[in-house]
Amino acid sequence: MSRAAKIAGGALLAGGLVRTIADQIGAAGALQKNLRESVGLLGQVGPAADRTFGQFAAQVANLSREVGVAQQEISGGLYEALGAGVPKGNAIEFLRVASKASIAGVTDLATTVDGLTTVINAYGLKASDAQKVSDSLFQTVNAGKLTFAELSDSIFNVAPVAASANVSLQEVGAAIATLTAGG
Repeated sequence: MSRAAKIAGGALLAGGLVRTIADQIGAAGALQKNLRESVGLLGQVGPAADRTFGQFAAQVANLSREVGVAQQEISGGLYEALGAGVPKGNAIEFLRVASKASIAGVTDLATTVDGLTTVINAYGLKASDAQKVSDSLFQTVNAGKLTFAELSDSIFNVAPVAASANVSLQEVGAAIATLTAGG
């Protein structure tokens, strides 16, 4: 190999490494930002905020390893979940369910968190009901002709009205599945 080719190859390798390092620094910054914003939603300051930040950082890292979703995506989901009313004590378990649903539904975590919290809030359920809600949404997807993302992105149109009219989530899901399956 010529000296020029070796130098060019080395430059390309170095450039790739620099981009990789820059990407990792950017992801770490975004993770930190998401976690700080999540703590901010709780109204905590000082040592209490620092403790919660440390707890969230450890829990997000553990959940990321468990479910195979990037920490940055989980920390963004944490912010969205807390902002939608998921209690701090239920947030990580909620995100475990939402992460698994996003993987199975072939969508991103933010979309799944939005769909789950919309239904939970509309029906006055608890964050601990996330698995039941997820299962019900998947039944709708399986029986109908739509994706989890499409259902999650549109459930806000019907869930609050259906809940106020005492129409169950299962009935809503059956109607959606029937309508979409029929074209």
